[in-house]
Amino acid sequence: MLGLVIGRRKARSTLLIAAVLLVPAAIAWACLPQATLKVRPGSAHPGAKVKVSGTEWGSGRVRVKIRWNSTHGRVIGRARGASFSKRVRIPRVRRGTYIIVATARFPDHVWVERTAVRVR
Repeated sequence: MLGLVIGRRKARSTLLIAAVLLVPAAIAWACLPQATLKVRPGSAHPGAKVKVSGTEWGSGRVRVKIRWNSTHGRVIGRARGASFSKRVRIPRVRRGTYIIVATARFPDHVWVERTAVRVR
């Protein structure tokens, strides 16, 4: 019986320590601005231009590459700034759903966001 009581106390202490360490970290992560990426209109014909916009991309000097259908795909546009709006041309491709990918390099990481566009 004594072992069970000590075990419960140890478990409670471990949970309390974990909560004290993890809750502030979770709150801090949840409060960080998250980069967004949107394309308007959401569908277009090959060769048409669409507007790609992003917000919360870090500092005002960040350089963003806008790529077609892959993180390493063809660069179809470049933008600069924490918030940007850039018109890009839809490549000559078959009908279907594709992704537009925006990437930004920082000293310690690369930020990637994706959004879908339908080609009619």
